Amino acid sequence: FMNYIINGVPLLWAGYQYYKYYVPIVLFFAMKGLNMSSEDAFYYGNLILKLILFQVAFSILKIAIIGFRENITGTISDTGGGIGIGYAIMGTILYWAMNNKDLQGKDWIYVLSFLIIPIASNKRAIWFIFPIIILLIMYEKIIRLSARRVAYIIILVPFLIYFGFRLNPSLNPERKLWGSFNFNYAINYALSYSGVSEEQLESTYAQGRWGASTAIIKTTFQNPFSRESLLGYGRSRSGYISEEFNPVDYGLIPGTMISSIGVMIIQMGWPATLLLILIYINMIYTIPDKKIANIIAFYVLWDTIFYSGSMINAPVQS
Repeated sequence: FMNYIINGVPLLWAGYQYYKYYVPIVLFFAMKGLNMSSEDAFYYGNLILKLILFQVAFSILKIAIIGFRENITGTISDTGGGIGIGYAIMGTILYWAMNNKDLQGKDWIYVLSFLIIPIASNKRAIWFIFPIIILLIMYEKIIRLSARRVAYIIILVPFLIYFGFRLNPSLNPERKLWGSFNFNYAINYALSYSGVSEEQLESTYAQGRWGASTAIIKTTFQNPFSRESLLGYGRSRSGYISEEFNPVDYGLIPGTMISSIGVMIIQMGWPATLLLILIYINMIYTIPDKKIANIIAFYVLWDTIFYSGSMINAPVQS
């Protein structure tokens, strides 16, 4: 809270800003204290899957009534709709884990149905991260199966990429639903949107989630023990980062998007950012199955470093 005190922001407001990190931590220790049996864990896991399928149904209803909108994810109002990706990814991991770490036949119908949530919110990132998650969870099975059965799983990855790029208007040249497939166009758009295209990397000022956060990290560690690097700027009562923060000082184009790790460093400083990430990773590694823990930790870090960080800073998901 020191950054709020120094920047003259009331502690009550500071507490409101940090509550989103408290909620999952408190729930973690509360559930751990219950000492649930395997039957209890299965019950709650099954309940979560049913709630995710409920969001799938409402996403279909949303498409039918108002079309594709980012700011509504199933029954939840969320700016940007980034939590839709988390529901699809974590739903897939949970279903796979509860199914004895195997997916076959009709299981794929359930898993692929989770994609309706981010599709309804026009999310692009799902088509880049979801195939990686599928490969991670199916890796051990792939190396044990016959070449013919492996081919069925391997084909699924390009299938997801093909249909995903055509389904998202941003990732095809026509910029419309079910436009043509152009892999190079989609990759170039993603790099440009993230601020790491060749032209943007040569620019004086950084922009985009990856480009901006990279510039923030570089600037922070050029002077890691300055007040701003250690404590950040906090948030003003308007909900934005304190007015003292000048993006130009960090080599950023004003108003650019920033990934979660960049926002956290600016808001609370690098020590608190690192501490929070380590707390969440430590909670993840209380999962006895290290493969499941590794996959979840990978996704949480990806989401924090490269995307919106909703796995950490959105209580409705984390």
